[in-house]
Amino acid sequence: MGDTAGPGDRSGLPGSTAAEPSSAAWVGEGLRWRLRHSPRLSRLVTAIELFAPELEARRPAAGRPQDPTSWTAVADEHLRLARAAANDRRLDDGWDFLHSAQRQTLNALTRAEAADAVVALEREAAA
Repeated sequence: MGDTAGPGDRSGLPGSTAAEPSSAAWVGEGLRWRLRHSPRLSRLVTAIELFAPELEARRPAAGRPQDPTSWTAVADEHLRLARAAANDRRLDDGWDFLHSAQRQTLNALTRAEAADAVVALEREAAA
């Protein structure tokens, strides 16, 4: 079974916006049909949905002005692009955009969190 669209429906994801809630609300009927038939697409959509709350948790406190070139703006845009790529069944692009959004969150880590992340990655690599 391939990654073909459902009966006449290509709407799927609207492409999303940075203000869109991080829930499965962005998954349209066309994409739901494809998810049932494509494990690779399903994995990408699941990874996007798992990352969205992590991005929200790392976001600076409300009320602080946000520079449009800040890591959060870049991460939001790359998450939006990952969703759009998933909708268009461009899986490699979707993963690239998602990983880029994930890398942006490294800018939010404190020195202690970064050191902990290094230790965790070293342990994971050694396993």
